[in-house]
Amino acid sequence: MKVSVITTTYNDAHMMDRCLRNIRDQRAPWDEIEHIVWDDGSSDLFDLKQMQKLYPHAKFYLGNGNVGLGAARNLACKEATGDAFLFLDADDYFSLNTVSDMVKASRNGERGGPIYPSVQHVGKMTNLRKPGKWSPERACKELFIPSSSMVMRKDFEAVSGFTEGLPLFEDFDLWYRLAKNGTEGYYCSSAVLYYNIREDSMSDHFDLSGMSTTKQEIYQRIVTQ
Repeated sequence: MKVSVITTTYNDAHMMDRCLRNIRDQRAPWDEIEHIVWDDGSSDLFDLKQMQKLYPHAKFYLGNGNVGLGAARNLACKEATGDAFLFLDADDYFSLNTVSDMVKASRNGERGGPIYPSVQHVGKMTNLRKPGKWSPERACKELFIPSSSMVMRKDFEAVSGFTEGLPLFEDFDLWYRLAKNGTEGYYCSSAVLYYNIREDSMSDHFDLSGMSTTKQEIYQRIVTQ
């Protein structure tokens, strides 16, 4: 089973070094992993080109303009050759056993996903988050699964990938639609995502700062579809 790790970037290639090293050094056969880096129209490509020189194992793609996170991930997945997609933001990283343990947790692809890890917050917060057991009911109500989770290609394609145009919660929207489609998720407690909490983060995925009006509107749009 081959896993395609998908990293999208927009003007944040300067913080990608650790992410690229992390996937390169995963404890899994390299022919079972590929790393797709999709640039979503960054204004300065100098850092990205430097990363491309340093990490030739990764496949870099330059998008045509800034299309947004959901659309960029869909485009990256079309270029990927793996049986499963594992999403990783440019400023985050995994424990080195993550890919191999997630493949085992998926029963080598029998479980469609999401296969999701524990989350160790770093940066502004340093707590460990253990998402716990999957249930369709929970997946349709809570933001408890990190965006950096794994899903089988066939199940991702069955729900047409990410909804494009959402300014936030595009990952929650995907997990929600997978749950409604009957896909089985699984918590891989031995895998750990190191999730960077930054002042300038694009979104507060776990809603640690509370629901703003905009977040409430997007959440309601997803769960009433």
